[in-house]
Amino acid sequence: MSTGSRLHSYIQWTNTTASALRGQVDRGDVDSLILTPDYQRLAALLGSSSLNNSNNPSIEGLLNAEMTERVDELQKELKELEQQHKFWSSGTALRMVLDTNVYLKGPKIEDLRQADLTLDASQPLCLVVPSVVLDELDNLKSSNDKHVRWRAGLSSAVIYNRLRRNATSLGVLRERDAEGAEITIAYLPDPPGHQRLPIADDEIVRRTSALAPLTKDTIGLITHDAGMALRSELADLITIRLVDPVENEPEPERPAPKQKRQGQGQGQGHNPQQQN
Repeated sequence: MSTGSRLHSYIQWTNTTASALRGQVDRGDVDSLILTPDYQRLAALLGSSSLNNSNNPSIEGLLNAEMTERVDELQKELKELEQQHKFWSSGTALRMVLDTNVYLKGPKIEDLRQADLTLDASQPLCLVVPSVVLDELDNLKSSNDKHVRWRAGLSSAVIYNRLRRNATSLGVLRERDAEGAEITIAYLPDPPGHQRLPIADDEIVRRTSALAPLTKDTIGLITHDAGMALRSELADLITIRLVDPVENEPEPERPAPKQKRQGQGQGQGHNPQQQN
């Protein structure tokens, strides 16, 4: 087969594969897996005079290297996907992602109960921690706010301690007892080559949505923030917004009392020596 024919076949396969993956895989992941910079360079050669010869060694070398790399990357992705599907379809009835702010307010993570999240206490719960949430907690350990700094450090430490020997399985956060069913915790890493969205809330929603094809379990997101709740609802996720107590309306600020100017209250030009 000539170089031109092989190149046309490769470009056709790439475009067809990318089209099939859209809607199933994030666009950034499609670009990193399929529509690579080398693909762009090869696509630009279509119609080039360099393809007039039956074989072009330089183009053949680039094409062979790119095709080999694509096969290797896709096989790694397939293996990773199969492992994730096996893990996430393990049978837990409810899997919820907690927005970063949930770790900073209310009960500490090790004291958390289903009722604190307005969930049925009798239903087993798996708290899913996307890597973007864990990264946000780690960054907040340097916050200027003492309480935020403490809660972020505490939460990330508990997550790590529960998962450090179980990064690819479920860590137990709380055993089943008289107050409720078992609560487990699971880590959701970024896929290889994954490109995060610039806004963390958008990325958290995207990673939560990515769980849907991997499991038949119920997937949802819990947050304190209205903006995050709306993002989650627009993504058709089960969404729970934990309502913070509404503070009383602040009293209007009273104007500061006017300061008397020097000499105010004394008669102008008053001189005691002028009195009779």
